[in-house]
Amino acid sequence: MADPYPDCYLNGSYLPLAEARISPLDRGFLFADGVYEVVPVHRGRPFRLREHLRRLDDSLNAIRLEPPMDQAAWLAVIETLVRRGRGLEQLVYMQVTRGAERTRNHLFPAKVAPTVFAYSSPFPEPSRETLERGLEGSVLEDTRWARCDIKSIALLANVLLRQQGPTRAPARHCSCGTAC
Repeated sequence: MADPYPDCYLNGSYLPLAEARISPLDRGFLFADGVYEVVPVHRGRPFRLREHLRRLDDSLNAIRLEPPMDQAAWLAVIETLVRRGRGLEQLVYMQVTRGAERTRNHLFPAKVAPTVFAYSSPFPEPSRETLERGLEGSVLEDTRWARCDIKSIALLANVLLRQQGPTRAPARHCSCGTAC
């Protein structure tokens, strides 16, 4: 079955999603050193776009990554993807990573272009049963960065901590005995 929305935006170009390639040395792949945002599109129009773009900028600022585009440029990318998607109900996913360098290093690289990726997909329609009966939910503790015993590729906390201190000391061992 063909992809319903086969195009994407990658580092300044629109191309078929199946042809998009990102370096295996991209810091998003190696360290989860990046952020994302999802913009719902209803009736062909991005929903609360200003708020979503502000949250994307806030996330980029929080990890000390210069926003690669201003809001007008993001709007142009989103409008193009929505138009190419041809559906009235879509989700636009945007991701920015710190980019790829030639080594694997927790220190932020100097003068590396970020990787900017976006694509649109159909907004999933809820089933009739979901609309009639609703969904169950749970509230759970967020443990994403509390499990140092799992060697997850999500090393963003490590990367951000590595930037602190004048000597940029090596990672300390946590209670599980590993350098997290």
